[in-house]
Amino acid sequence: MELGDIELITRKLLIITVGSSASIHLLGSMASKYPDLLFRNKIMIIETSKKCLGDAINYLTYIYHSHYVTKKGKNPEETKMGFPSTTFKAELKSNSVLLAEHGGATTPELGLSYYNAKRNEVLDKISSIVHEEEEEKEVTGIIILGATGKGTGTLITPALTRDLLDRGDMPRPFAFVTLPFRFEKTALLNCKKMVEAIKSTPVFILDYERALGMHMYLTGEAIEKSVPIVRLWKRVVEALSTTLATLIEALNLSTKCNPPMDWSDITRILKPGRVGTIAYTFRQSKDEFIKNWMNDISTLLLMRTRTTPSSLSAITIIRGVEIPFEIPQNIEKYYSKRFNAKTHDYFILEHGKGYTIVSLLFGFDPSNIYPPLIGGKSLIGRLLGI
Repeated sequence: MELGDIELITRKLLIITVGSSASIHLLGSMASKYPDLLFRNKIMIIETSKKCLGDAINYLTYIYHSHYVTKKGKNPEETKMGFPSTTFKAELKSNSVLLAEHGGATTPELGLSYYNAKRNEVLDKISSIVHEEEEEKEVTGIIILGATGKGTGTLITPALTRDLLDRGDMPRPFAFVTLPFRFEKTALLNCKKMVEAIKSTPVFILDYERALGMHMYLTGEAIEKSVPIVRLWKRVVEALSTTLATLIEALNLSTKCNPPMDWSDITRILKPGRVGTIAYTFRQSKDEFIKNWMNDISTLLLMRTRTTPSSLSAITIIRGVEIPFEIPQNIEKYYSKRFNAKTHDYFILEHGKGYTIVSLLFGFDPSNIYPPLIGGKSLIGRLLGI
């Protein structure tokens, strides 16, 4: 979003991170690329480790400070932290909740017990942030970020999502959870517990197992066993960054988004018993966009299931200048044929440089996630020959 659009920003999101992986690696990495996530929204951290909470607050504040002073033409390393970075840090501390002192010990049931003991405190805190009377800009929606596999995010994320869905006084939340690589044995055992929990709680899944295929497609690189794992993590971060950035712009730039988007337009697709994922693309030139969009959204899909959904709901945002009439038509045909999409709402965002598609796809059966959540069933392992 460009500086000229700042006066159009009337809505903000409350972004809640559950656990250190979500706070530091997901939100931190996204904010490094897209700092408006910190500048334009409210941030809340839910943590079970005092040290990790401090690390996350300091890291996010450092990112905020670095981008702020860089925009002012100064060197972050040579500029003492002051307003507004100190205000951001104080607010982040105030917004966050420490459930325990020493972490979830890679035991999701322990993390969940900490949350259950302080459930009312957490929900009251969220309510106070959403309904803060002195704020000029309303909190329109709630995003929850959680990483599956360890003690905090695995079961607290679906529990918090379910509790917020049961509340009638706050926006319905969109929860994004990551799935581990299939060689991570302990994480996979914990992940199965999360899958049982989300059978009654709608969430969106981002599967790290998809990352290698995405990386190969985007870079054209041959398969190599030495590919740095950080590059694979970044593919998931890139997908989520693109999704949230596009979503925030569509929610705020009503004069450029046709039809104008409300939070309720997208949360209507959430139904218990099913899960969602995202598909996306970004191309700098219009010609490349028109040529590649179908292959892109087919490959840059953040989760697959063994069977095709019996019924799927889709929300698609198409961002760019002078989008050809055939594009939304063909996207709708593609999702109808590929995923049995029964409903599909699309929004055209005439704004910015380059061309983007972000699709929120909901209706997958969490019991059929592929590759299955079993050690030794790694698609990445087969591709790399390991």
